[in-house]
Amino acid sequence: MGVPGLWETLNKVGKSTSLVHLAVRDGFEQNSSGRRGYRIGVDASIWFHHASFSKGGENPEMRGLFFRLIFFAKLPIIPLFVFDGRERPKIKRGSKLGKSGNHPRERGFKHLLDAFGMEWREARGEAEAELAYLNQLGHIDAILTDDCDALLFGARTIIKNISSKLSGNKGNLAKNSAEKADNHHTMVYNAVDIQADPTIALSRGGLILFALLAGGDYHKGVDKVGKKIAHGLARCDFSDELLNAYENLRNCKPELDQFLRRWRERVNLELKENKRGFLPHRTSLSLPDNFPDLEVLENYANPINSGSGRNGASTSLGLRDRRNLDLAKIAQLCEENFEWGYREKIIERFRNLLWPCAVMHILRRAALELDSKARDNEGIPGELLPIGWEVLGNQASLVQKYLGTVEREDRLADAFVNRGPSHGHRPAEVTGTSLLFKKVVGSRQHTSTDGLLEYRVEVSPAQLVQITNSGIKGTRKKPPGREGTKQPKKAVPEANEVLRLWIPASILALVYPSTITQFVDSHQSQRKGKGKAKANHQVESIESASEDDLPLAPTLQLKGDHQILDNGHKAGRAILEPWFLSDPPQKAHPINRECQGFFFTSPNPDLVEDLDDTPQLIDEEGFDGTYPSTQFDRFCDQILTAPIRESKKRSMFEGPHPQNTTNEHATKRAKTGSQLLDALDLLL
Repeated sequence: MGVPGLWETLNKVGKSTSLVHLAVRDGFEQNSSGRRGYRIGVDASIWFHHASFSKGGENPEMRGLFFRLIFFAKLPIIPLFVFDGRERPKIKRGSKLGKSGNHPRERGFKHLLDAFGMEWREARGEAEAELAYLNQLGHIDAILTDDCDALLFGARTIIKNISSKLSGNKGNLAKNSAEKADNHHTMVYNAVDIQADPTIALSRGGLILFALLAGGDYHKGVDKVGKKIAHGLARCDFSDELLNAYENLRNCKPELDQFLRRWRERVNLELKENKRGFLPHRTSLSLPDNFPDLEVLENYANPINSGSGRNGASTSLGLRDRRNLDLAKIAQLCEENFEWGYREKIIERFRNLLWPCAVMHILRRAALELDSKARDNEGIPGELLPIGWEVLGNQASLVQKYLGTVEREDRLADAFVNRGPSHGHRPAEVTGTSLLFKKVVGSRQHTSTDGLLEYRVEVSPAQLVQITNSGIKGTRKKPPGREGTKQPKKAVPEANEVLRLWIPASILALVYPSTITQFVDSHQSQRKGKGKAKANHQVESIESASEDDLPLAPTLQLKGDHQILDNGHKAGRAILEPWFLSDPPQKAHPINRECQGFFFTSPNPDLVEDLDDTPQLIDEEGFDGTYPSTQFDRFCDQILTAPIRESKKRSMFEGPHPQNTTNEHATKRAKTGSQLLDALDLLL
């Protein structure tokens, strides 16, 4: 797949980036799209290829796709899945695949996407060509892919799938700040960097010429031309000349043939003389008279997409992002497709798999609603108050609002873009007033997120359990226990037991700032002198902890534009201080963590028993909250709070010590200390 040798040429400009950091920083915080998320386009056929390596259990391919979607849903990412269309080139990768809808898992995958609230559509031609077109127009921020065809089609930013087993990744693994590969970092490539780097210097025309010479999905290339010669010629101005001439003369064949004849002569002369110095050496090779294949050039330079045959770009191509995460529907699909799809196991597994997705979905939807209120009230003077979750309604009503509801279909847009039918249903009614978010109990900056500040939040999943149960029909019963089966090391938590999740600070600060304020105020008040006993206990509790493990408790400051809410109260939109931005500190502090998540790899994800087993950096239970914020403070506190010990050395003003007849060891320690002091005197 792709163009052989091109990845090796481009690896130098790839940037190792945490997908979590990218989604939060570029998607949620910068919010250039206005959707509070990072928009990623995915070629569905590549995911089908990866899923084919999943083995074991019931419906292993569908299970592999299911776990990939979970990784996306846990982040502020807005994915768009594109399927190949009926106008796809008839011959690609050596086989005839010119029609859509031929994968046996496509229909089931589309139902799964609908349940996750993720958008999908069918392209007119190739999915990658459609995604590149959307990336050019700015409708998506990046394309997730394995090969580099999207760059040839004109994509601006591509992200490589995360997996150390992919052939294209083995020679250039993405690593975190600790110089270790993990399941969170990936390589990101930008077309601007590819062209600007002096050792690569490939424009889109250069990338296309590289593929024409070295071979690709549509043809085998020119005999005896490898990646070095292909790269050398592609760096010359021949590449852009070829692309410009084809775009201007493709409807005038005589003029195009005349240009190509002169163009080949100049290229052959460069092969023999190497005047520009980009080739590894001079060579006797020459281009054949029928180079380039115009059909192949057409597939690269002018691929079929939604804009083909139109004078202007259609505004209906943008992502709608209107569907919500449907826990009940996901539970129903799990019951139908997976061997663990019985009620008890679904609730148990959803605790670590789907509850984090639901929490992130609610937070992002709430942030969008807050942005909408801010725009509606922009420019209205008033007293500044923190704005957040509280102005949108109680938490129970918002859980009901953001989970399970399917928005009205935009039929006008569907007339231009085939996005698939709707498979919505009425959401389950959620009863009770239990708070979803309880409190913040800790914080961290982890290598997996490139130092992104996160808060440890206690979440009550009672409402989520209720919604999920409404979708389980009970058609699959719990299997009988087997004799000799090992009991799990960890006790299975109760369905409604409080769950602790890591949530990016910038998201929580915008949507629910009061939780951070309470956390900060609580720890600041506890540090203002709680008595000598607590100080001693604190020194004892952190003596063995490194500075990296200490909790972060920044002071939250809220700013905002003047607003007046619907209920007449005045409020201000929460805007983050620079402290809350996700740029990592100059010196990253790696924290060891064993990652067990399944993401874009072939091992059986069902082996994962607990995806949220990261050691807590703060355990509020049994912790009094008094702690030094830096290593220097800790050292000073240890000195100030250390108990006073009697000196072992006798003062010259004191009389002789009484004989200690009950502890002979004290006498021995005193003698040993005296001997050490004498030895030091001799050395000095």
